[in-house]
Amino acid sequence: MILAIVMFTFGYIALRNAENREPDVSSRSYEERLQRYTSTIQRDPNDPAHYNERGDEYFALEYYENALTDYGKAIELNGE
Repeated sequence: MILAIVMFTFGYIALRNAENREPDVSSRSYEERLQRYTSTIQRDPNDPAHYNERGDEYFALEYYENALTDYGKAIELNGE
């Protein structure tokens, strides 16, 4: 039940954030942003915002398991 609530909440946030993005939805653009977020996480692995942002990119690409993993890590680091 809690997992379903978390997935719904983060899915809603990802969709809301996607609405505010630039209209460029090319796969290459998302892949490039994924690489940037991954590099940022490697440099600063304790910031939950980086995982949340990369989770949004995974979600946009429909890599839902990866998105859920990153959202879970963001929650863990955020202490919730």
